[in-house]
Amino acid sequence: MSGYYKYTPLRLAIPFILGIALSIYFEIALSPFLLLMMTLFGFAGLIISFLFFKTNYPLRWVSGIMAVISLFAAGAMLIQTIDLKGKTVEKGIEISAGRDVFLCRIENDPAIKGRIFSCRATILAIKDSSGQYSQKNESIMVYFKDSLSSSLTYGDMIVISGKRQIIPAALNPHMFNYKKYLNNRQVYQQVFVETGFWQKTGKAECNPLFYFADRCRKTFLETFRRFDITGQNF
Repeated sequence: MSGYYKYTPLRLAIPFILGIALSIYFEIALSPFLLLMMTLFGFAGLIISFLFFKTNYPLRWVSGIMAVISLFAAGAMLIQTIDLKGKTVEKGIEISAGRDVFLCRIENDPAIKGRIFSCRATILAIKDSSGQYSQKNESIMVYFKDSLSSSLTYGDMIVISGKRQIIPAALNPHMFNYKKYLNNRQVYQQVFVETGFWQKTGKAECNPLFYFADRCRKTFLETFRRFDITGQNF
């Protein structure tokens, strides 16, 4: 292992490769701007370390830490900046007249009720009549009639072909006002998606704190399942 320190290219490649591998394996979706700032911070730290600590051997670890941060962020940024705009995102789904085609980011894991899987999503872009996507930022409730949707998680990006509808008001005034409940959460529309009218296209940029919280929640739930905590207790 002591020979490892003699191979500078290997020492530089390891954090860079780790940034790529972890970004792919954990599907980390951090802002490219944040990763760029981390990379620049690392390089700035290297310059400062070289100028002020090059003769102070006890502080050589500072430049090493800066280099690792910079290379790791550069590797992660390489994955995050893959351009999806040139891809035909609606390839593989059915498109028919009277239906919108829009790109969405899943905001929570789909919940099953009967044979329907429902979740909240954010519309990122809608395809207009000219075939171009216009940027949006609107919340929508998505109802899938496809069990494959149960595999979707927070941050997944999907393309949908469907007809958006205004969420209807409750017919009975004594019923729970589901429309008001959703409106208070800035959700004003819904879409019912048939089998074959949606497709996952990748991972969208999402809030890293929400992403981490979602991971922790799933870890806790999986721990409960391992100890057979089910039913009302679950």
